[in-house]
Amino acid sequence: MTTCHQNWLGAAGNPTIRLLSHAGKHTVAVDFDETIATKAKYPDAGEPYEWVAEALRTLMDMGLEVRIYTCRLNGKKMREGKEAYDADKRIVEDYLEKWGIPYDSIVPWSDGKPLACYYVDDKGVRFNGDWKATVELIRQFEALKARKKGQSS
Repeated sequence: MTTCHQNWLGAAGNPTIRLLSHAGKHTVAVDFDETIATKAKYPDAGEPYEWVAEALRTLMDMGLEVRIYTCRLNGKKMREGKEAYDADKRIVEDYLEKWGIPYDSIVPWSDGKPLACYYVDDKGVRFNGDWKATVELIRQFEALKARKKGQSS
């Protein structure tokens, strides 16, 4: 099975990139905060969004690899030391276990988002070839964010 990474990189591919599609599975990268877990004051995580466990289980049943990524495990956290990094990783692992949320792996955000075929992220904007529509969608998101900020003040 050819992975989406190999298609993008060409037939020769890049061995490092190819490893991101384990056993020929296509990868779905899923953000943790505000995508799996609802918003909460850091370092806490809010309750899971409705149907998240079922959705990720369905993706895995479809043969996709689900990789959780999070800014909690970014380069800055790594530079703070192994203890700080491990503590945040434990929070994520314990959360996923507590709520029965399935996944294949948790990946650090050390160099940006992991390579994947699909991304599920609260900050994502789907590009459909129309830049005017894309700008309008971002404008709507910004207005919603400003309204939410005004409500929480």
